[in-house]
Amino acid sequence: MFGSNSKVWVVGLFVALGLSSWALFRNFEAPWIDGVGIDFNGACWSQSAHNTMRAGLLATRGVPSAFYFGPLPIPPSGYYTHHPPLLSLMLAGMFAVLGEKEWVARLLPITFSLVGVVLLWAIIKDCAGSRAATFGALLFAVMPMELVYGRMVNFEPVNLVWMLGGLFCLRRWEQTGGRGWRNWMLAAFVLSLWTAWLGYMFVLILSVHFFTTRHKRDPRLALLLLGLCVASIVLFMLQIHWVQPNAWQDCVAAVRRWMSRGKIGGGGLAVCCSAGYIPWLGRSH
Repeated sequence: MFGSNSKVWVVGLFVALGLSSWALFRNFEAPWIDGVGIDFNGACWSQSAHNTMRAGLLATRGVPSAFYFGPLPIPPSGYYTHHPPLLSLMLAGMFAVLGEKEWVARLLPITFSLVGVVLLWAIIKDCAGSRAATFGALLFAVMPMELVYGRMVNFEPVNLVWMLGGLFCLRRWEQTGGRGWRNWMLAAFVLSLWTAWLGYMFVLILSVHFFTTRHKRDPRLALLLLGLCVASIVLFMLQIHWVQPNAWQDCVAAVRRWMSRGKIGGGGLAVCCSAGYIPWLGRSH
């Protein structure tokens, strides 16, 4: 009854989703007023989406403007050119459909956090069985970092889903050889690249993995992933230069400031943890 692949363990997935939902949907409609910094990102990224809607996608070129609160037109200095634009664009799309409200902004990371639980469960199940998948999903759902930051309007919950989705499709592609899984994998990695810098770290780790791992060596895939990173960064640099002529110099200065701190942030830790699943992709239970 409680074997490693017993159907009874599927119940654990719904328990994990229930626990996550209970924690993430608390104060769902509250204004941006918390004093611990969670709502700061929500307010700024919502402002960026608001600016995109009022100025227009063509005028902003899709570049975020998270810290601009002035009148139109948005000046070059009002654009936030240090970050990929997909989160801001997704919020703008949701605002266009559901209206500009705090709960609409929170709905994005909460939805992705819940999808992340399902994807994590599916990956572990495929590698180690339903019992391990259930315990993995439950542990993930009750992690303090997930309970607190899983609802924060920022790139981490979204990018984690692109990473997990890409890994899931990668494993299915290797198992079945289906071209559709390969295309979905590449789409997930591209979305990851355009959501956060963590996506570049993750895809580069995968590229190195397929260049160097003996039993999984695939130079063509490694070069393809590397090419996606190069193409995405070139397009991003052209995008930000379009709205801010000195954007490139500004980005270089920002990178130097970040490197001078000499520490890995929570996002980098998330990439390292996600990359830890890569060796499991070649295993079967």
